[in-house]
Amino acid sequence: MQVEVNDSDWADIRSQVDGHGGALLQGVTAEVTLYAPVEVRFASRGVVFVIATGTVVQAFDSAVAVSFDDAGRAAVLDSAGPAGLLVPPTDATPPTDATPPTDATAPTDATDDDDDFDDDDDEGGDPERKGYRRGSMDEAPLWIRWAEMTKAEKMRVARYGNQAERRIVLKDRDTSLHLQVLNNPGVTPREIAGLIKAGRVNSVFLRHVLERGNLMSNRVIAEALVLNPHTPIPTAVRLVDRIPLEMARRIAKSGELRAPVVAAARKRVVRR
Repeated sequence: MQVEVNDSDWADIRSQVDGHGGALLQGVTAEVTLYAPVEVRFASRGVVFVIATGTVVQAFDSAVAVSFDDAGRAAVLDSAGPAGLLVPPTDATPPTDATPPTDATAPTDATDDDDDFDDDDDEGGDPERKGYRRGSMDEAPLWIRWAEMTKAEKMRVARYGNQAERRIVLKDRDTSLHLQVLNNPGVTPREIAGLIKAGRVNSVFLRHVLERGNLMSNRVIAEALVLNPHTPIPTAVRLVDRIPLEMARRIAKSGELRAPVVAAARKRVVRR
C-alpha cells in the first residue's frame, strides 16, 4: 500500500503514531483485508521515503486505519518525512495499474475478510471472507474519532470509559476531562498509581488526587506520589512514613530522588 503525503500530512501521521501507535491514512482507496498485516510505503511525489509494517484495523471510503508494529512505529518516528528528500524528485514515474503489487496481503473479491456478511451472497465458501465492506467513521477506533468528538461526548468517555479509553482521555489537553477520570466508577487506586508513576498525569490531575482523602489513604498511591517529582515536597516528605520500609531503604540508598525526600527516607530507616 503506497500513501502519498506532504510535510503537513506527515506531521499529523507521526503525531498519531507517537500518541496511539497507529494512524488514519487518508486518500487510500485500495482494497484491504481487515486485521491483515500490511506494508505501508510512504511517498512524496512518487518517491518512497520510508516503509512501515502494521495491521489494518479499519477501512473507510477513502481512508484506512493502520496499527503499526514496533518496527513500523520506529520507522515512522525516526523518519524526517518528505523533508528528508534533499533533492526534490523531478522525473519520478507514478505507479501504474500494471505494476505488480508488493503487498502480499492485498485481497481479491474472493478473499475479503470481515465479520459483516453480505446477506445477498449465497455462494459457498468461508462466510467470514465474504461481504467485506468499508465502514463509517462511527465504527472507527476511539483514538481515530477523538479529535472530532464533542466536549460532552468526551466527558462521557472520561466518566464511564474503560481503562484503555481513560488513557486516551488523559492525553487530551483539556484538563477538565482528566478530572472526570477520577470519578469513573471503574478506575482503581492501582491504575491511578500507575499513571502517576509513569508521569502520564498533569499537575491539575495530581492536585485533585492530593485533595481526595480516600485516595491519599491508599498505600500504592502514596508510593507513587513519593516517587513523582511533581508532588509538592512537603506532601512527598510526609508520605515517606506511609510507604513500605524496604522502599524507604531503596530511596535512602540510591539518593536519586529530591534531597528532602531522600533525607526523610534516611530518617525513617534510622528510626527503624
